[in-house]
Amino acid sequence: MADIAIIEDASNHEIAEWLHGRLTGALQNGKAGQLFQQAGSSGDPQHLATLQQIARGSFTDALDHILLVAAVIAFVCSVLSFVLIRQKDFVQYGAPEAAPAT
Repeated sequence: MADIAIIEDASNHEIAEWLHGRLTGALQNGKAGQLFQQAGSSGDPQHLATLQQIARGSFTDALDHILLVAAVIAFVCSVLSFVLIRQKDFVQYGAPEAAPAT
C-alpha cells in the first residue's frame, strides 16, 4: 500500500515538473492557450488539474510580488511626505489673511 502511494507521489511530482517546464516555455512564447487545450484534450484530468494549479500558483505569486512592491512604494511615499512638507506650508485656521496689495 505504501509503495503505491510513493509511486503515485513520484508520478505526480514528475508530472508537475514536466507541466511547469512546459507552462514556463508557453508563457514566454505566448502560447499558454495551446498548452491548456493540449492538456484538456489529452483526456487525463490530472494533467489539466495540475496545470491549472501551477497557473493559479504562478498568478498568485506574481500578484504577491506586485502588492509587496506597491506597499513598499506607499510606505516610502508616506515617510517622504511627512518629512518634506514644512509646517509653514499648512494654512492656519483663524489666522488673519494678508491684505491684498493695491
